[in-house]
Amino acid sequence: KTAPVMRNIIFTIGGVGLVGNVFVVIVILSGTKMRKQLTNTYIINQSVMDTLVSLFLILTTVFEDDSSKFNTFLDEMFCKFWLTKMWLWSAIVSSTYNLLALTMERYLAVVHPIWHKTGLNKIGVASSVIIV
Repeated sequence: KTAPVMRNIIFTIGGVGLVGNVFVVIVILSGTKMRKQLTNTYIINQSVMDTLVSLFLILTTVFEDDSSKFNTFLDEMFCKFWLTKMWLWSAIVSSTYNLLALTMERYLAVVHPIWHKTGLNKIGVASSVIIV
């Protein structure tokens, strides 16, 4: 079990992350001009990934192992898919890969601006977001 002080810290971090990232998505999606910029696709995806990280951080803290014995198939699946915090770690890894894709896009915009304007298109951006 997580100590009460640590649980409060986790809930605070998760709550701030949840509210902040949802706010970013709402702001970007509310503006037509902002929605059309390719860079903002990466930023929206980053905010969605970080929202999932915050959500799974809170949920995995709320639904922790209660040290009961696992007897049924569902108990075993709960152990393998939830108590391992697979969803939290998957979201963290996806967030990291999206940050790498965002960094590469910004690198291309600064170092190779002509190629960035002519070669980068919606299909390429959508593909990299899906791969992430």
